[in-house]
Amino acid sequence: IYNEDLVRQSYRSLIRSGLFESVEIEATDLKEKPGEITLNIKVEEKPRFSISAIVGYGSWEQLRGGLAVENINVFGTGHRVRLEGRGSLKGEHAGAEYLNPFFFNEYVSQDAMAYFERREQRSYTSQDIGGETGFGFRITEKLRSRAFYKLRESELLEVDEVLPTALTQDVLLSSMNLVTSFDTR
Repeated sequence: IYNEDLVRQSYRSLIRSGLFESVEIEATDLKEKPGEITLNIKVEEKPRFSISAIVGYGSWEQLRGGLAVENINVFGTGHRVRLEGRGSLKGEHAGAEYLNPFFFNEYVSQDAMAYFERREQRSYTSQDIGGETGFGFRITEKLRSRAFYKLRESELLEVDEVLPTALTQDVLLSSMNLVTSFDTR
């Protein structure tokens, strides 16, 4: 039985997937079968790959730039992978992200990311290696939540002798996080 609410729900689900530039759903009556309709669904896929670059200048870092490559439909599964690299005269960053936007159903997503970063500050140079993994939950159209585990190893490489020893120890930080957002847009 035709249900306009279910058609709208399917439309929103296709748009939410992030895979399509446009989605059109059109109902047409079947002339040979009165009382029955056909749903014609027309989608236009987004480009699978995107490349972005940034270039800038800052008073401390001076010349800086970056490059990111993203695949929004890995092996035709709807999974996403993003690789990113940034650098300046004071440091560098490399990162990778993975997202499964439909983890068993469209209301749950799963993601993971890892990164490396080295940065020179005025009195020390820091190096961080870390990552996180977690699950996102779409509770309602406006209410979303995300639970994730985060792990980061932070060490100081070149330390100015004026800094107290208590502030220059290498650390391993581990945390469980729960974030909830309510978006009325």
